Amino acid sequence: MSASAASAADWGALAGDLLRRARATFAVVPADDRGPALAALDAFLAAPGPAQYLAATRVLAEARRTRTLQKVRTAQAGYAFARGLDAVRRELGSAAAEALAVGPTDPRAGHRLRALALLAAAHRELAERVAGSTEALRRQLGLATEKPPLGPSPRRRPPAKPSQYPPRRRAPA
Repeated sequence: MSASAASAADWGALAGDLLRRARATFAVVPADDRGPALAALDAFLAAPGPAQYLAATRVLAEARRTRTLQKVRTAQAGYAFARGLDAVRRELGSAAAEALAVGPTDPRAGHRLRALALLAAAHRELAERVAGSTEALRRQLGLATEKPPLGPSPRRRPPAKPSQYPPRRRAPA
């Protein structure tokens, strides 16, 4: 076998492996995102060789990896959005959650909804603390402005009973 026949057979094996990888990649990558992968395949077909093969396999692997990560991130964003809506529903009510559910969403929308719910919870807690402190202060001020009760103070001793003995007199000095 000549060198060119051997290299053509090697290129055929590389082309077959590249075809298998391209089919697997194009099964998961949408048609709009296939541009770089198709360009890498065209480069291999124009000048078949190990360098073009490696470049094409890297581009195909990157396209699959990007699509897989995109799916995972989309699923995580959907989960975060659902959790955020649940948190808003608990803190602000169903009407607010339904109004926020129809708005535009992006990957960070769920995190913003959760932050909104946490902010509402902190506001509620602060309002409850202020109301409790205000009530305690009103009670204290109410006790301070009340008129003292008539009669002896509960803290004072009642006056002593008169003694049956006359008081002692001191001797002149």
